[in-house]
Amino acid sequence: MGCICGHLQLLGCLRHCLNRNGGGTLVVAFAFTAFFSLLTILEVLSALNIFGGEGTLMNAFVLGTITATFAKGVVVRRDSYLFVASLLAAAFSVLMILVYMASGSFSYGIFGLVTVPYLVKKARK
Repeated sequence: MGCICGHLQLLGCLRHCLNRNGGGTLVVAFAFTAFFSLLTILEVLSALNIFGGEGTLMNAFVLGTITATFAKGVVVRRDSYLFVASLLAAAFSVLMILVYMASGSFSYGIFGLVTVPYLVKKARK
């Protein structure tokens, strides 16, 4: 059975993708896509008041846009999409922290700070 990059063996594919994308960029893209998909779902559930949250659909839309940008980076295998999505996530996270400090309204966008180490690593290159 083949994978998305044409390798027949999964281990060979993983090794190939890690070497081709500069040491794990594709793995980071998959991880960020999954993480922000989860944050988007949680924000939507919070906005619909399923479990008593204070989220808004606008925040869910922004998280969905960040998720789509990470997913586009996975599909086209470009670092630039990951960098831009990480910048968006970090900026949105800082904004959500300021909103939380001002009004006490919690948003799952605060967890976008997990992209900062990736941004620092890319900025040093």
